[in-house]
Amino acid sequence: MENKKVELTKGMQEKVSAIEVAKANVRTVSADIVESQEVAQVALSALEAELADKKEEKASATDIVLAKKVAKEVAEIEENIELQLGVNEAVLTQKKVDLDEALTELLNATKSARFFFTAVEAEYKATVSLRSLKEDTATLQAFASTVNQATSYAVQSLVKFGFIEQKDTSSSYKGVHLGSSPCHSRLETVFTPDARRGY
Repeated sequence: MENKKVELTKGMQEKVSAIEVAKANVRTVSADIVESQEVAQVALSALEAELADKKEEKASATDIVLAKKVAKEVAEIEENIELQLGVNEAVLTQKKVDLDEALTELLNATKSARFFFTAVEAEYKATVSLRSLKEDTATLQAFASTVNQATSYAVQSLVKFGFIEQKDTSSSYKGVHLGSSPCHSRLETVFTPDARRGY
């Protein structure tokens, strides 16, 4: 029986590792989106500043030849701004597809871990003793904490990047119920408080 507990604990550790890898991937893709938005905004701001300068130069032109030249430059900069906006949108759309895939992977990993946690906790309840209660409880709480924090992080990211609205945080997203009950260890309920005293 102890062998099954060790095997299930190892399986849960693998689930937790998969969650940590998926969460790191979400962080990387999220940071990439934020960075690319900042770079895009800098490029757009530079074009808008150049446009403002050229419009001012056009307004103060005293020569028709210079005014025509500056007008062409203004039109070219305005076209470049439109193109930059299109490029920014295309890049963001592709990066959001990547983020959607990473978030789906994370949510699926947490869903799998939540189901597995139930089996692990049941085995711990079947094999717990007063001597192992504290250690077993700590192990289960660590597993539960990792799963719950990753689920919360995924839901927050879904809201932050516009995949769902705040009001939808209890609905489903790609087959994963976002409002699922969090993992909690109820191992201490196996023994009465009087029996636990002293351990």
